[in-house]
Amino acid sequence: GNGGGMFVLGGATKMISSFILNNCTGEGASGQSGGNGGGISAMDANLTIVDTIVEGNFTGTGAAGIDGTGNANGTPGGNGGHGGGIYLLGGTSLFIDSAVRFNTTASGTDGGNGIAVASGAGTSGANGGHGGQGGGIFIEQGSLDILNSVIRENLAGDGGNGGIGAPGASGTGDGDGYDGGDGGDGGDGGDGGGIKFAAADNIHAAGIVFNANHAGSGGNGGAGGAGGKGASGGVADNGEDGGDGGDGGDGGDAGMGGACFVDANQSIVTGGTIIHNAYGAAGTGGIGGAAGARGGGAWWPASDGSNGTTGSTGETGAQTLSGGFYDSSPSLTVSNTILWQNGGNQIYNANVTPALIRYCLIQGGADTDSGNIDGDPLFVPMVDAVEVPDTDEDTESADTDTWEEIIVSPIETQKYALQADSPCVDHGSNSLVPLDAHDLDSDSNVTEPLPFDLMGAGRIQNATVNIGAVE
Repeated sequence: GNGGGMFVLGGATKMISSFILNNCTGEGASGQSGGNGGGISAMDANLTIVDTIVEGNFTGTGAAGIDGTGNANGTPGGNGGHGGGIYLLGGTSLFIDSAVRFNTTASGTDGGNGIAVASGAGTSGANGGHGGQGGGIFIEQGSLDILNSVIRENLAGDGGNGGIGAPGASGTGDGDGYDGGDGGDGGDGGDGGGIKFAAADNIHAAGIVFNANHAGSGGNGGAGGAGGKGASGGVADNGEDGGDGGDGGDGGDAGMGGACFVDANQSIVTGGTIIHNAYGAAGTGGIGGAAGARGGGAWWPASDGSNGTTGSTGETGAQTLSGGFYDSSPSLTVSNTILWQNGGNQIYNANVTPALIRYCLIQGGADTDSGNIDGDPLFVPMVDAVEVPDTDEDTESADTDTWEEIIVSPIETQKYALQADSPCVDHGSNSLVPLDAHDLDSDSNVTEPLPFDLMGAGRIQNATVNIGAVE
């Protein structure tokens, strides 16, 4: 089932100062995918979330692939459910001052293996299931405004491995060896480690952080089955040919968009901090099955048969170096935003029309005519640990006290603050700060610029807005 913590169908739902923690959806049954929305699943609903943490939720796996029986091939693995934290289908949603973190979509299950047949070709392994998409949030056919929120350390699922092809039977009598079965393809890794927008309508994100999210990796292709041995010749008979090895399955494609996979009619990201996100690895191709050995002739002048052909190794899956944003939308605008130390491309453009990037700090550079800069953003260092003296009563003296390290958990938003000499300070564009359409400061003025940054301070200070989520 969908919605491990809560399922919403239609209407309007508002959540304030809530915790959605450690929920999961059901597993798929008999070839079905796992349930969507580990924490929340909302369909055709208007969902508002304020001051809420969605944490540690995960989606169910699809049904496991089943090994072949009789003369049948294995059955495919099931897909992992989408939206580790939240799954949205349709509707108009609003998220404010919230955190979506440590959520996971399930990996695809492995494809079933082929089965050896007593007198015939080995059956083929099945394809692995695809990893669940949108480790933090998955949204399809709807609109979302997300303001001053953190999307952190979410994981999209890996693809399942392809099933293994079964070996071919040996030839009997005057028969050649039978061919081995082909290996199944690996499933694709899940897209959108933080968020996947899939055929969505309008996406507006302001003051958003994507930190250390990870797209899924592709599953490996299954190995091909070995060819069967050709029959040996009888009296003065030639030996028979060995069977061909089955081909290895192809590896699954790597998940795209470590931070975000963007496919929406209109997507606007402003005042964001996009750091340390990663794309998935591609699955490797399965090894081709060994060639069947030739059958030997009885004696001269009888000749040996021919060895079979070794199966082909499957191809490695495709991989796009898209640790930051993977953009396949018709219109993506990014402004006043830091894109730093994401794997591969900070923004990977899959469209003929590239994203419009203005007044951003983007690693590797961008069009400087649009106010963009490059360089270390110089975040404020955080205290990761402090030392305290050991207080065990059996300690002999203060001089021999050991020291224990305890971790200090920083405030969620503080780690994205900038040092005074950061190149991002006062380097944004005030004209690109969005309007306060949702009246965050409750002053009934929805035509003023957005009043707050991620930490609740004034959004524009010292006359000019910063690049990034924090002033």
